[in-house]
Amino acid sequence: MSQTGAFWRVYRKLSAIGARLLGEASHILSLLSLGRSSHSPLGPNLNPQSPSPPEAEWWPASREDWWLRHIIENGMVRVDKPRLKAKYIEDRLLEVKDRPWTAEISGRLLSKAVDIEQKAVAEANKVNRPGIRFRAVAIAKVEAIEDDYFDVFAEPKGYDPAHANIVLRQPMPTVMVEPLDQRATPKVSHEFVKRLCDKFDVYDAVDVQKIEALRVA
Repeated sequence: MSQTGAFWRVYRKLSAIGARLLGEASHILSLLSLGRSSHSPLGPNLNPQSPSPPEAEWWPASREDWWLRHIIENGMVRVDKPRLKAKYIEDRLLEVKDRPWTAEISGRLLSKAVDIEQKAVAEANKVNRPGIRFRAVAIAKVEAIEDDYFDVFAEPKGYDPAHANIVLRQPMPTVMVEPLDQRATPKVSHEFVKRLCDKFDVYDAVDVQKIEALRVA
């Protein structure tokens, strides 16, 4: 195991512990700020049905979960395996500056994504360009994605509680290739991204209901 891989395994564990402790601390602070009521051991405005306390902004996804992303563009999947084309990931792996990782590609967690088809159709309608429609879903188990380079972190958003990112742990230059034309912009290595793509299954839009079976697999 590389030193970077060992570091991220520790970071993953500490992030999960931190998210849980933050939630517990917020719950305690809520009790203290609300005060006690003689009629309720939970305080005057707090009851067992109250919303969960706030958690960390992001945390490691369960290795038993599945990361997915709907595909609305043409020409991004093949008929035969491996179906997901490397270019799809190459074009969407975006460098970030405000995270402990260096790049990410957004998607969703199956455990929270109860509206896969609806979300994909809505996204296609929002783009509103010829050839854009719900075509397929690329999906892989979190434990299959996780390696010395990649991991999956949940990062719920107001517009999508299922939002999650595949994140790149290594510095971007380690996965880039220099173009033959020095005036061109360096790109992520095709072969590097292909290894990630090979971990994915792809379900066509007409078969999206088959993904439901993975929830209990």
